[in-house]
Amino acid sequence: MLFRSRPPLQFDFEEAAALFLGRQLMESMAGTPLWVAANRAWRKIRGTLGGTASDYLDRFSRMFHCTEAGRRDYASKADLLESLTLAIEDFKAVHIIYRSERATEPATRDVYPLRMIRHHNGALYLVAFSPEHDNYRTYKVDRIEAAEVSPFVFQRHRDFDAEAFLERSLGIYDGDGDIAV
Repeated sequence: MLFRSRPPLQFDFEEAAALFLGRQLMESMAGTPLWVAANRAWRKIRGTLGGTASDYLDRFSRMFHCTEAGRRDYASKADLLESLTLAIEDFKAVHIIYRSERATEPATRDVYPLRMIRHHNGALYLVAFSPEHDNYRTYKVDRIEAAEVSPFVFQRHRDFDAEAFLERSLGIYDGDGDIAV
């Protein structure tokens, strides 16, 4: 194996502290494979720091507070998040079953997933292009009941700018005054 011949990664204290604080920002991903991997990596890093540095890092981390407001546990959505992530990476269409806040029954949608974002009150949202509506839409991950990745590869949306798309929103409301789906 190629990776066995490489030396282990080494971090100085500032790099380890930055990774630790970044891990705190991932709290909304608790229970997902990314969160599990972040904790596993953190345990490895912490093991190389030694007792004194680890104790200091515990005190140092208390200087920063990441609010728990709106914190979600996505452990039950881990498979769904993995499917969506792979679809985004491979530019594959996804067939979702989605129950909007206004609907009494779930609806099926074919979408082209572009980004996962942590948005209003720490909730995760899927930003996708909806061919049915011919525009970009947000779908709250909590309301996606199922996702099936299609073999259909869609054309990459090179002009999509997530920051510009979110710039016109206020919480869950978009720039047109409509509530996000």
